[in-house]
Amino acid sequence: MPGVAEAGDHFGGSVRLLDINKDGKADLAAGAPDEDLDAVADGGAVWSLRGASSGLTATGSFAFNPVDLGAPVLKVRFGLDLANDNGPNIG
Repeated sequence: MPGVAEAGDHFGGSVRLLDINKDGKADLAAGAPDEDLDAVADGGAVWSLRGASSGLTATGSFAFNPVDLGAPVLKVRFGLDLANDNGPNIG
């Protein structure tokens, strides 16, 4: 998987299964809302692990954060609520 794990990122604090790449297999999106981005603490990021017939695989995995989406780098805790229900998440 891309990226570097740091203490306090809370990787997996929010998770969701969905078919991100539209291949008919469930992919895993895992949020790390306290991932640091450059000099900004807790900007947040989301990682995706691709679903395969044998299960999840790190092959083809990717990560993205607010900067990748053209948003300003702020302490937004991107990836905090992947279910988009404003409720608690698994993690």
